[in-house]
Amino acid sequence: NYHSGPGGMVFGDLRPGDLLLSIQMAGASIETMDGPGYGATIALNSAGLYEYVTVNRVRSRVVTVNPPCGGLLNSYLSSAKVQVIRVPQYRSLRISPGASVTAPPWNGRFGGIVALHVNDEITIEGTIDVSGRGFRGGARSGAGGGQFRTDFVSSQQDFGAEKGEGIAGYQETYDLQ
Repeated sequence: NYHSGPGGMVFGDLRPGDLLLSIQMAGASIETMDGPGYGATIALNSAGLYEYVTVNRVRSRVVTVNPPCGGLLNSYLSSAKVQVIRVPQYRSLRISPGASVTAPPWNGRFGGIVALHVNDEITIEGTIDVSGRGFRGGARSGAGGGQFRTDFVSSQQDFGAEKGEGIAGYQETYDLQ
């Protein structure tokens, strides 16, 4: 179970043996020149990197982890929307007919991911569905802009909509470019 708290998702106290998933949601570089290639990925940088680690010790607000190779394998940039997700662990799991497992919608800080660890057997008679729970779409222009346009990038509000979120960022990131 989880609930949303002021700092994001709250799962209760972490304990030794808990499984965590670290994942960097953004950080890629994209083509920003006006033209048909606008938005093409130039470099992934660290976007999409992820790994699982187990909690070794928790003291105050310091969590020590036991990754498989003696430390985190990847470097993560907090500015690139890194999530650390507590992964529920089950010996066996059955998702009954009509039942579903989903994630909270991504809000730019957390959500959009279902992660489960099942040791022996999982039976899925229901669904695991995160449709519409991932990156946010681009904001539609409130100023109209229905005419045919040949430009791909513009700061003119009435020329269309903003680019949707992706591994390169979201509105505030695109506005800086």
